[in-house]
Amino acid sequence: MTVCEIPDVKDSIRQYKLQTVSVVVPLYNKKEYILECIESIQKQTWNKLEIIVVNDGSTDSSEKIVMEVSDDPRIQMYSIKHSGPAKARNVGIEHASGEFITFVDADDFIKPTYIQRMVSAIDDADVCVAGFKVWYQKKDLWKLYRSTSMEYLKDDFLRNYLKYSHLVSGVGWKLYRTELVCKNGCRFPEDLRYGEDFFFFNQMLRFVKKLSMIEDMSYIYRHHDLNSESCIYGINIEARELYYNKILELYDVFVEKEVKTFLLSKEIVLLGWLGICMCRMTNKFSEKRAKFRELAKKCHVSKQGCMKIPWFKSKLTFISIFCIYTNSFLPFYLVEKLWRLSYKGT
Repeated sequence: MTVCEIPDVKDSIRQYKLQTVSVVVPLYNKKEYILECIESIQKQTWNKLEIIVVNDGSTDSSEKIVMEVSDDPRIQMYSIKHSGPAKARNVGIEHASGEFITFVDADDFIKPTYIQRMVSAIDDADVCVAGFKVWYQKKDLWKLYRSTSMEYLKDDFLRNYLKYSHLVSGVGWKLYRTELVCKNGCRFPEDLRYGEDFFFFNQMLRFVKKLSMIEDMSYIYRHHDLNSESCIYGINIEARELYYNKILELYDVFVEKEVKTFLLSKEIVLLGWLGICMCRMTNKFSEKRAKFRELAKKCHVSKQGCMKIPWFKSKLTFISIFCIYTNSFLPFYLVEKLWRLSYKGT
């Protein structure tokens, strides 16, 4: 393993190692999971790898655990002041020298053939997107998010965007051409508290010409318990508004009206969903509801338009929309309860 300083790297003069895959692992206080993550990468059947671990100011023994893996020269370790996963991934991008780049979170892991299948499938495409599995570890339950074996030109992919909406979120289960990422300055927005992975993929769509999809589900996303106050109320309204505004910046990527509707209505509903619950607790409902409705009108989002989209055909989301567009007090209680029940029943 190599422990590295962080020099300046100019994208324009990079030399990329053919067929090598740079695997970026942002690390912050994941001592329970990091060894399993690193070992799953080391055991890949595709051995042309560089494993870039970016320690994001961990205060537990995470860094020490990685340092103990001293017999693998493919591992590089960078340490930064705690700045969040977006910054850590960006540092990884800056030092990736492989022809391809992928991301694995420190509490996730991958099956041995994951990278080999991605590299084999990408062919002349710019991005390869796979399926993945979600592991609800405490309950030992699994949920499968399937992809399909297809190749798309960008415009064709956008016309099928809604079909793959469950795959475009999340930083994992994707393989990118490093040169495309770096040449176009694609980075994770460091000012977002959440959703930076969704933003990164959609930012990449500006520059992608062709995408490859594979059915493989060898990426294992570890789902932690969300039944806590910090998870439900931890992201404030301002953070959601910032995310929403970032999504607006991506408008010129999408060629289909329905795709724009999906992006905006989803975020409007999530903004209202959490925000109204918070406003109920802070007695600012009238003021905030008016703001949500103003945003919805600005983006031409309607209840009818939302309900035509598959993602919104759930009772939980319908009640969320109802909260935004009505003055009824009862849905506030229902949204909060159904939010919790949706995870208890998963």
